[in-house]
Amino acid sequence: MGSPTIAVYNEEVLTVIGTAIAAERTRQGLRTSDLGIDPHVVEDIEAGRPGITTTQLETVATALQIDPLALREGKIAPRPRPSVFLLHRGAQDFDAAELPVLDAAIEHARARNALTRLVGDDVGIFPRKLLVPRGSAGDVTNAPAHQGYQLARELRRTLGNEAKALADLRELAEASIGLALVVRRLATIGSSAFAVKAGDAAAIVLAPSAHGREPHARVWIAHELCHVLFDPDDGGVNVVVDFEVDRRAHQSEQRARAFAAELLLPEAGLRQLMGAPNEVSGETSSKNLVAMARDAFGSTWQVAANHLCNLRFIRPDLRPWLELQQPTPGTRAWITSLPREGGPSLHVEALVQRAYDAGHLTDGEARAILDIDRLSPLPWDR
Repeated sequence: MGSPTIAVYNEEVLTVIGTAIAAERTRQGLRTSDLGIDPHVVEDIEAGRPGITTTQLETVATALQIDPLALREGKIAPRPRPSVFLLHRGAQDFDAAELPVLDAAIEHARARNALTRLVGDDVGIFPRKLLVPRGSAGDVTNAPAHQGYQLARELRRTLGNEAKALADLRELAEASIGLALVVRRLATIGSSAFAVKAGDAAAIVLAPSAHGREPHARVWIAHELCHVLFDPDDGGVNVVVDFEVDRRAHQSEQRARAFAAELLLPEAGLRQLMGAPNEVSGETSSKNLVAMARDAFGSTWQVAANHLCNLRFIRPDLRPWLELQQPTPGTRAWITSLPREGGPSLHVEALVQRAYDAGHLTDGEARAILDIDRLSPLPWDR
């Protein structure tokens, strides 16, 4: 973490910060001794006196459950402590070692939102709540899958792209949709990804195995986007553990799988590419269609095969045969720009550099957000 750098603010800003802290402390019924630092220092801060350290502001913000970056501008932005629940088989198989990983991911997402506002960018679709979460449909057979298709089309309409292939899905998820994406080694057996959210902050945590397995990362990100955008969270954190081998998944998993397929392989785009669905029945021609769709839009062979059968471009009874086929070599490399394992989100790193260059962050604050040791150079100084 960064060193406790002295925050250099002018008198007016210090007064705004101190007034905001005092008002929020009073609102919560807390004493100056309840904020985790020397009460006399709290009194100095609230009085607007100079000499505040970034560590002190971080400690006070944590005690008040507010966002530290927003506090730097004298603004109070709630930062609720997350709770965790998961959806998988009805059994608790979530490894507790994941909790600090998910807490850190949420903090990263909160920093992403605060930095975005700091540099004047649009925070994105999720923080602005442009799409409404809703429960999974389950009243009739295949209802979750059909709902997943509709939700993917809703997101595409919001993005202004109903038929074209999506490019770098990591960049889309972070810059346009408004979350943070990190790569971390996961302890929960069989999991490839987590979706985690709290308030207006959301993150996707991918396992390192996503590297070098394109376009698997595209499918995993698309899948988790459904959980982030549409799974109700009751004000806590929604964690969904995905097991690829479990075909009898929860309704929200069925919905997310269908969502990912339609988001990556939109029916409108497939119709432009192949014409209207006509239930192709030949093995060679059906295999060619799967290869064409996969290469044109970027998905795994299995996702493309299943989706084309579900949409009746290919006769559904060919599904088992297609799933067993060795995929043909792709004609296009679909690259997802993932961060290094254990490193910061690429989007957050870029935002930190912009805020730092504009004079909004000190060295210590930049290192703290990026979780860089105080003796290590900042990424853009290497």
